[in-house]
Amino acid sequence: MRATEAGSRTWALSGLQSLMQSLTSPFSLPDVLRQVAKNALLTLDADNVALYQYHAHSNDFYVPPVLDGQFLDAASMKTELGPDDTLFEFVKCGVSHFIVDVHKHRRPDLSAPGESGKPRFVEREKIKSCAVLILRSRGEILGLLFVNFQKIHNFSGEEKRAMDALSTSAALAIRNARLHRGDLNRQLEAMHEVHAAIAEKGPDLKQVLEHLLQQTLALTGAKYGVCMRWNEVTQVLEPIARWPVREDYPIESRVLGEGIIGLAAKSKKSILVEDVEDQNKSMFIETVGDLLPAKIYKKVNTDTRSEIAVPLLDEGRLLGVLNIEHPNPGAFTQDDRVLLQTLAVPAIIAFHTVGLYKRLERRIRHLGALNLIAARVQEKPYELDIILRLFLKGITAGSGLAFSRAMLFFAEEGILRGEAAIGAVTQQQAQAVWDRFEQIGSTSTSDLGSLLQEAEQISEGIKGGKVVEYSPLGDAIRRLSFPIDRSAGAAAECLLHEKTVVVRYNQGDPFRRVLEQVTEPHDVLYPFASVPLVGKQTRQIDALVVDNRFLWKEKTIDPEDIAGLEAFARLLSLSIDNIRLQERLNEEQRVEHWKEVTARIAHTMGTLLFEVHGDVKELSSRLCTLHAGVSKDVEPLLEELNNGISRAEKVLWDLRTFAIPSHCSPS
Repeated sequence: MRATEAGSRTWALSGLQSLMQSLTSPFSLPDVLRQVAKNALLTLDADNVALYQYHAHSNDFYVPPVLDGQFLDAASMKTELGPDDTLFEFVKCGVSHFIVDVHKHRRPDLSAPGESGKPRFVEREKIKSCAVLILRSRGEILGLLFVNFQKIHNFSGEEKRAMDALSTSAALAIRNARLHRGDLNRQLEAMHEVHAAIAEKGPDLKQVLEHLLQQTLALTGAKYGVCMRWNEVTQVLEPIARWPVREDYPIESRVLGEGIIGLAAKSKKSILVEDVEDQNKSMFIETVGDLLPAKIYKKVNTDTRSEIAVPLLDEGRLLGVLNIEHPNPGAFTQDDRVLLQTLAVPAIIAFHTVGLYKRLERRIRHLGALNLIAARVQEKPYELDIILRLFLKGITAGSGLAFSRAMLFFAEEGILRGEAAIGAVTQQQAQAVWDRFEQIGSTSTSDLGSLLQEAEQISEGIKGGKVVEYSPLGDAIRRLSFPIDRSAGAAAECLLHEKTVVVRYNQGDPFRRVLEQVTEPHDVLYPFASVPLVGKQTRQIDALVVDNRFLWKEKTIDPEDIAGLEAFARLLSLSIDNIRLQERLNEEQRVEHWKEVTARIAHTMGTLLFEVHGDVKELSSRLCTLHAGVSKDVEPLLEELNNGISRAEKVLWDLRTFAIPSHCSPS
């Protein structure tokens, strides 16, 4: 139905104003184009309207167009356009047309039959007049708007201005939608490339994040980018990747709340600063309150004026901060902040993926080291010193568990006694070890087989008296003993509860007083772990204590470390248990052997004593027939001889009791 009243046109003109305003906020392109078509129909009181989107790169139109009004053959509007279609001629012409009589208009000719022989649009719909509006933005043609009349229509100046405004709105809407879609595509492409980098680079988190920063700078126009990683042990933000890479200008670590990066980490909120040097403009962060960015900004790049910092959060847990900077004030918008938040997702995925890769890699390394040690233990299953050295070496080797120190304590009647250890007491001793590795062209991650072979050779050399071991930590540990009670802290707790105890960074524990005796300096409370060694047969419980002292960069003791440590502890427990059972078995065999020997000795002694006892009786009876004086002189000797025989019989009884206790018990 045609709108003929003045009110309809007034509504259309007011709708045009609201349409222009709507383009300043997020919108749906199909809805906006339908609104443009409706306004064109009502503004000019037309019969129908067709709005086509045009893509210059592929030189084609989107079909079907947006339609409004009454069509005699609407189905024909949904068919694909041929290369001879008049629409392409209007694009080539590049200007809008207000055609009063379509049959008289020749360039382009709307009424001429096409090559296909099918009637043109103006013939099918009986069009007399039409306005063909070019939808152009920034010099690019984005579409065509056809406003059609089935009667001759003369276009007034007011109508032409209204149509120009409508075509501008339509072109702006199409352009903004395409830019948004282009940004989204670029974001998706960037995320795809980051995921590809994760798959390609494997465990190299630095390279993955550098690739992400490179994509981020390309999308936002930023000049600098950096990714900081949160170290839960030292409680600082450490630079892990930057773009562009600059070795000559290092980035310092940050504590929570320090600079814009530290503030984003502390508040766990993304922060956009339009000008880091503006001394008058403050900002509000809901978890912090009002603040002046210029006062807290910590300059990294000398020419930075605007900055965005986005925290990397995993279910509320801080992983790090993604940060970009630009030398111009106001260079970033809220859209850039949203974009950086979007790109933070693959950064978090990179942290997780690389972390998982490294955990699997460590687990494989731990199992490989354990298998290698188990194979060597089977070759010499009853030599305690060699077994302890093999396990302690595997625990401290870079190709094993990679702890810097390992200390073993044996429990005996409520006392823990130091048994063996590998590691350093001072930083100088630790440095000497590193220097030794460097001199032989090796590192802490040397082939574990070579290190285990070296440990065996040292043990054999000490056993044969050919080697004098220099082990300050081992010597110091062997001088230690302490009761298994509260004063032993984590070491006692792991024994009493038969579970691993981890003492965290800066966490107090009584066992630290023990560690102070074997650590110089001991002013920092570094983490350590105490693991119980429980024998399955003997049920004796010993303790294994490890830490990461004297490393250049202190490491936390994470669950993967504990899993590997407990696996080592179980096998070490079985090995020690096996040795103790063997010693017990050997002792029982020795006892049985001595019982057999004793029984033979007792039998021989019993026979001899019986004979001597009989001889003494016979001698005594014969002396009685001799002269009284002689008998009196011999009696003390006979009494002493009898006493000696009695004592010998008592010893014989003890020997028989030891040899065959059940047969010799008194009745």
